[in-house]
Amino acid sequence: MQTKPTMKTPKGRELAKEAGKLPGQLAKLDAILAAIAARMAELKRAGLIYAAEHWREGRYLYLIFPMKDGQRPKPAYVGCDPARIAEAQAALARAVEFDALAEQQRRLEWLADSVARQLRSTLAELDVLRHFERTTERAGRELADLER
Repeated sequence: MQTKPTMKTPKGRELAKEAGKLPGQLAKLDAILAAIAARMAELKRAGLIYAAEHWREGRYLYLIFPMKDGQRPKPAYVGCDPARIAEAQAALARAVEFDALAEQQRRLEWLADSVARQLRSTLAELDVLRHFERTTERAGRELADLER
């Protein structure tokens, strides 16, 4: 088990405090992404319909699908059966929800990529500490040589 290093300076304690918030925030981001992916899979399994409703005579539902390759597919007749109408409208609503979740997922994945880049950059900046460690070790050796 890894122990937390004891910070000796106020700046070190400040950095440790801020860094300590990171695991919780990353876990929260991961949980949200997992929940979105699970809901999207659930919606997809239930069935999605990408179409527009068209009512004829105010009671017969048709589904008008988007054009593919410059051709519009034949409208799908749903009819006036309330159960079939409800089923078709639920699938249309699932498609809308799926697309909204896909957009949220895209934004959060962009955020995760951005945070990862920033963390890599921060770690690269801190890599300069190797130079200071060597300088400190060298100064310590020189001081010890002078004391002899």
